[in-house]
Amino acid sequence: MRRRDLLIGSIGTLTLAGAAWSESTVAFEGPASVTIPLRRAADDKLYLTVLVMERPLVVFIDTGAPTVLDIGIMREMGVPMAETGEQGFGLTGKAGKRIAAQVDMQLGALMITGLPIDCIDLTQLKAVSRGNGMPEFDGVIGADLLTMLQAQVDFGRLTLTVKRPK
Repeated sequence: MRRRDLLIGSIGTLTLAGAAWSESTVAFEGPASVTIPLRRAADDKLYLTVLVMERPLVVFIDTGAPTVLDIGIMREMGVPMAETGEQGFGLTGKAGKRIAAQVDMQLGALMITGLPIDCIDLTQLKAVSRGNGMPEFDGVIGADLLTMLQAQVDFGRLTLTVKRPK
């Protein structure tokens, strides 16, 4: 496995159990559907910029991981976080205690309020990313949110289309 292929695979391995959430705990405002431009990294991974707590963050799309954001950035932004008392697990076994938070995220014109996410230290993965010519990133939009938003990626046009849950 090449080092650059390790980036998102490692996030999937290191991420903690996905934030348990339901539609009832999250509020969605905005149009019924939104199409957002994507960018392609040096190794063809897709990423985009989203607003989290009104701050632009770069996130990769990863269908094999839960939605996670870098714990250091969450601390910088003053986002309240809590240990859930649960152990996180990855492909290699225990990954430590699960740290959870709720954030407001904006995907294009779609506003998501109270989105539960997991927070992990991405320092090492960011270093590997930089060393392989990848963009600096702040987290991952994972399968939990992509599924809820019925996400569709158009690889030809490099767009992500999401639908507001009803």
